[in-house]
Amino acid sequence: MNLLALTSRNWEQIRSAGSRLDVWDRLVERAGRKAVVVYSWQVPPSWDAEHHLQISVAALQDGDQLQMTTELLPIWPVHHAELLADVAAAGLSLAGSTYDATQPNYLVTAQRDAQGYRPDPHSPHLGVA
Repeated sequence: MNLLALTSRNWEQIRSAGSRLDVWDRLVERAGRKAVVVYSWQVPPSWDAEHHLQISVAALQDGDQLQMTTELLPIWPVHHAELLADVAAAGLSLAGSTYDATQPNYLVTAQRDAQGYRPDPHSPHLGVA
């Protein structure tokens, strides 16, 4: 049996919080280097518009110097119900979902129907083979 596992942020939560700057409240450590992580969310009014997440990592260097690394990511959020519809439109059966409106992330699992992949040619959703 083949199983597809998709993780997603809870975009309903992210959109309801709007554009904002999230500074992590603790240092993270990777390969012996400590850093602080900052997320800058750019949330437009429309679900269909491109959203952006700028992730910045300020790593402590020798002494009190910081080395900043930043990446801007384009994002197209999806409603939980839309994700489930896309899974079905791709000819997959929902195996499970951990979606909870109060949680920031969730997991959706799906498997191929016994008959195989047969996308609906009239579906507005993207299919995944």
